Amino acid sequence: MTAREKKLVWVVGGVLALMVNFMLVEFFVKNRRQLQEDLRKKTGQLTLDRQTLQERETWEQRSAWMTEHQARLTNESTAGVALLDALKEVAQKNTVLIEAPAIGTPEKRPYCIAVPVNFETKSSWAGLCGFLREAQQPEQFLAFEKAVLQVDPADNTRMHATFRVAKWFAPK
Repeated sequence: MTAREKKLVWVVGGVLALMVNFMLVEFFVKNRRQLQEDLRKKTGQLTLDRQTLQERETWEQRSAWMTEHQARLTNESTAGVALLDALKEVAQKNTVLIEAPAIGTPEKRPYCIAVPVNFETKSSWAGLCGFLREAQQPEQFLAFEKAVLQVDPADNTRMHATFRVAKWFAPK
């Protein structure tokens, strides 16, 4: 080999060594970053698990209360009608007018059976607040899954609202 060829071999070898070094450093930095992120997530999960374990008695009491108070769905065909009637009664107490009611089909979910009802309302702001407060009592297991509130353009003291309310029954 000539002197130029030897020099070229050293330059090519040096460049290859630098590239391999760069790739190895990049690999280790990326892995370190990933491991730090995993550690952060697992530390957070461990903290959450410890807190839940400390509050175990509270959660057991809540579970017992749920089992005791949550209604069981006996008749799927009448559950929606009963829910709508109960909502109409609460609405009437709070001077809320219910329009365009539509009863949905029961949906089986992992922790409950949801019976939805869709409707629109017209009322004063105070009446709507009273309706929402009275309808969402814990013992009733009602969830306002969708709520669109709008001020009446003709009268700023009146509200128009569209709701999707579901009653949650205990799973079978």
